[in-house]
Amino acid sequence: MSIEVNLNASMDSVERFGKYLLLQPIRKGGMSVLHLALNTVDGRVVVLKRVRSDKASDLLARFRDEIATSFQLHHGNLVRAIETGTIGDVTFLALEWIQGQDLTVLIDRAGRFDQPPSLAVVGAIVLAVLDGLAAAHKVSGFVHRDVKPDNIMLGYDGEVKLLDFGIALSAFKSARTIPGMQMGSIGSMSPEQKDGKPVDARSDLFSLATVLYFLLTGVSTDKPEDGHSKEHLRTRLAGKDVPEPVLTVLWRALQGNPNNRYGSAAEMAAALRGALSGVASTSDLALFIGGLFALEKQRVLECAAEWQSLFDGAQRWQDPRAMTLPHVWPRRIMLTLGVAALIATVMVTWKIKQPLPAARPRLTAFKSNPTTKLTLAQIELDAGNYAKAVGIASQAAREFRQVLATNPADAEAQQGLLRAERLLSSHKRDSVPE
Repeated sequence: MSIEVNLNASMDSVERFGKYLLLQPIRKGGMSVLHLALNTVDGRVVVLKRVRSDKASDLLARFRDEIATSFQLHHGNLVRAIETGTIGDVTFLALEWIQGQDLTVLIDRAGRFDQPPSLAVVGAIVLAVLDGLAAAHKVSGFVHRDVKPDNIMLGYDGEVKLLDFGIALSAFKSARTIPGMQMGSIGSMSPEQKDGKPVDARSDLFSLATVLYFLLTGVSTDKPEDGHSKEHLRTRLAGKDVPEPVLTVLWRALQGNPNNRYGSAAEMAAALRGALSGVASTSDLALFIGGLFALEKQRVLECAAEWQSLFDGAQRWQDPRAMTLPHVWPRRIMLTLGVAALIATVMVTWKIKQPLPAARPRLTAFKSNPTTKLTLAQIELDAGNYAKAVGIASQAAREFRQVLATNPADAEAQQGLLRAERLLSSHKRDSVPE
């Protein structure tokens, strides 16, 4: 689930919840409320999920099951549970905040920018999720039951994380699941899950195969049906340059009968690794998402600086020494404050008389980055500002050529120049009268 951060938080505007400052709401549902929150003890920003104890007993029990499940899962590709507790009549779960984008948002942006992920990038993402599922499935009876693009995050640091264990199944909570009851997202459900039948780890593998299909096609509404023949899949993926071994892995994972799929996440991961000629590294993934979301990444950095100031303010607010004046030398203190106020008044009066400086954009320095200029050019092109888009893209292309003149092996500059030339050539095609 992607989170769009903002800079509206201040000590006067944020709500306090125990040691947490609620920076901004993320989502409010019938069961829980999610906030981006700042821990005023250690300065960490987390996703805080809260449920009131007056909610229906089954909802509260399900949330407590989610908490118990989350703390059993430990793997680098699974979102990490940090803390849980109860404050007043509210039970909460603090989760790791992933600074990045979910796969739905990622593929949508990649499609609009005409920069689809390479097979190496797709393989790296799916293999990371498989590694996380392999670890999760070792927990007795665990089945995620909601593996879908919205629940897979690619961080700006290139790390891949599987989220949301809210409807996950495990041995100690299976009795709460009503037979025949559908839980999950229809578009990625396995056939047995759709029919309300018992599910196991192989159901998650089917769901992840629909994610792989989505990454290869870039079309979220074009869901593969269970039981497809290999020839049918080959037709649907025509023009996507999908090698036959990868197609075979996809076909087997999408089998309608669980007995015909891979028996475990580890087995499917081994088959996919063998089918790929290469897999993108973490730095490659960071480069890919960074090129698509340069402005969003910068906004996160700005917010982090603002929240650090908020944390510092909260620390001073909590420090008793910052809350009271010393009881010694009160006259000297008052005299010092009076002199400071007088100096401030003089400076403000002088400042008012000075001419106002020209307005300066907040991200001026950042916009000198040619990768960001390409992002801005695409935004201008989408808005119909063709001349402006071409001007920005041309400038970015010149800067990339300058970088390549001194360092021909610079991968980021090579990729950026290709994007710039593709954007300029597409504009020329669109501008030729029929």
